[in-house]
Amino acid sequence: MNAQYLQSPVELDQREVLRRAADAVAAGGTLLVVLHAGWPSWQTEPPFDHPFPTLRGVLDELALPEAGWTVETLETVRRTSESPDGTEGFRDDNVWRLRRTGD
Repeated sequence: MNAQYLQSPVELDQREVLRRAADAVAAGGTLLVVLHAGWPSWQTEPPFDHPFPTLRGVLDELALPEAGWTVETLETVRRTSESPDGTEGFRDDNVWRLRRTGD
């Protein structure tokens, strides 16, 4: 199961979407989640108010049973990001890869 960049200026219950995605993962399967960790480095004025998730915060919200899941990846990665006017910069993304070990 894959959930990528669920941030939006319209209301979206991220926690519910991610919980449903986790529920859909079969034993031995993987839940891969990637969400922006903040605005791009070149963004001087945020286009809308948005609380960015933390690595630990998403795990806590999912409240997955430790006996049934293994955290394989829990990290922030930086990638290059270019603004619409060509300004070079970077953007950090949070990555979670969780494997369901069984029920």
